[in-house]
Amino acid sequence: MSDEQKTIKGTGIVFYDAGDPGTEFELGDNYVERIAPGAMDDILNGSDEMLATFNHNFDALLGRRTAGTLRLTKTPRGIDYEITLNENDPDHVRVYEKQQRGDLRGSSFMFGRTDADELQEGEKTIRQITRFYNVPEMGPVSTPAYLATENREGLSLRFVDGAGHAVPVEGAQAVAARSLFSQPEPDPVDEGDDLQAALRLAEIDAE
Repeated sequence: MSDEQKTIKGTGIVFYDAGDPGTEFELGDNYVERIAPGAMDDILNGSDEMLATFNHNFDALLGRRTAGTLRLTKTPRGIDYEITLNENDPDHVRVYEKQQRGDLRGSSFMFGRTDADELQEGEKTIRQITRFYNVPEMGPVSTPAYLATENREGLSLRFVDGAGHAVPVEGAQAVAARSLFSQPEPDPVDEGDDLQAALRLAEIDAE
């Protein structure tokens, strides 16, 4: 099999589907975030740079959009990414082999400023993202748990499991997301308990 036929791939962003509750990101009790299908259109139609990394580690660079080694495709489900495999790059080989074995299933993306609508459905408060202004990075991740408590200087992280479902947002990421709502956010939780919850959520069955 040639290099161009081998790729590292995944679903980096999942759009909200009213028929599938797994497509909204839980941010806490009665707080959720949804991504509208058109939210990535400006980025897809533009020439913005985007990097693909493993576990959000920029030392494990896998691809670059402007180099053509990272390609994005919009599907009814969300945004799929595909990275051209370089068999001479150890980072590529270890990620590819982990995906092939089924050990590496999830994906994640990093984003900055957005446009969003705030909606109310009964007791549930919803932040629906209608436009991403920048998505600088996307790629495969082994687990969301170890990043769950981080808040990266105005950049947010969201995770999608191997079945294409949104992983609940925990820790500092959840606190930062809830702070964008106009309504008061829930009482803060203990960070240690929050991390344990994130670790439990990382045990995702992709079947």
